[in-house]
Amino acid sequence: MFSHSRLSLFLLLIGTTLAAPLITVGRSPISVQVVIGDNCLSGFGPSRQDVVATLRTPTGAVRGRFQAASDKFGLWGGCFEPSEPSTFVNGGDQLRVVVGKQSRSITIPSLTPRVDRVSDTIEGTTRPHTSVDILIAHRDSFRSTEFFFYSDKAGADGKFKVDTSADFDLIGFDNVTVVAGRGDDFFRATALAPGVQIANQSNFVTGSANDGRRVVLTLTDRNERLKAKANAGSVQFGLFEASMFNADGNAAYPSTGDWLIGSFARDAVVQMPVNALTGVARTDRVTGKCMPDSPYKLIVRHRRLFGFTDSKGRFDRDLSFRMNVQRGDQMSLYCMFPTGDVWQDVDIAL
Repeated sequence: MFSHSRLSLFLLLIGTTLAAPLITVGRSPISVQVVIGDNCLSGFGPSRQDVVATLRTPTGAVRGRFQAASDKFGLWGGCFEPSEPSTFVNGGDQLRVVVGKQSRSITIPSLTPRVDRVSDTIEGTTRPHTSVDILIAHRDSFRSTEFFFYSDKAGADGKFKVDTSADFDLIGFDNVTVVAGRGDDFFRATALAPGVQIANQSNFVTGSANDGRRVVLTLTDRNERLKAKANAGSVQFGLFEASMFNADGNAAYPSTGDWLIGSFARDAVVQMPVNALTGVARTDRVTGKCMPDSPYKLIVRHRRLFGFTDSKGRFDRDLSFRMNVQRGDQMSLYCMFPTGDVWQDVDIAL
């Protein structure tokens, strides 16, 4: 369990941008606050001094550099060149910070969590014998989110691990944030539990996977005959995207009854539902269909509505008390599988 002060600091850390650093009482001349996967960082040091921060690879090659100045409290912050994606801070990078006549070199911990939504575990590495705090934003539905807190201490090998199975089942796109502190330094990393979003009659697929994981997506028809196979590499924060094409190079569109299998999780096997999405301007009603007993999010002309489909996968919404549905209004429907994976349909009101 967190102490009150520790929890308050944790919540402040995950909700504070690096442009507004925390005030700390420094035990060393220079301290840092780093979000792994971001290109900005902040810290504390001698007041009213010039600051130079240099980011290097584990072998010492320069990746980026910025200049700043500390204020009267000793606070400073800056960003490496934002137009260069290569300057995102990664675990294992070497950071050197010079504030006035003081300097310090820091190795960035490899804190990014690896999430297994099947075994309900979250693990990662940091400095040996370092305590880590983990916040998980678990989606009960598109509208409801429940928060869970865990703590662990890395062993001599720097590894930490928590198991959520006694509290809840991890599902796709649950948000995991890990914070580790050492002295006055704080490091934060965020990841999404592996998941996929696929749209009706679209060959474009998006999702999340653990960093470094090679993602293979396989689309088959209802009889398990291969329609397409796509490879996707993960990008920043583990997000990926891919387009599905068949062996002849033509776009492969998922349709009712098709199966999509993702290599990012053993339970990533979803079947495309019988779908429908209809908006009638004359009656201000929107009806739809996707998976039975599924949480859904409906967006009509930027207005969001939430609910659950019935046992046959249907819903019927009267919007007359909320808005005047007009012909041509854009409609988007999102339905959640039990695994957290998402199916989407789009149309316009008629």
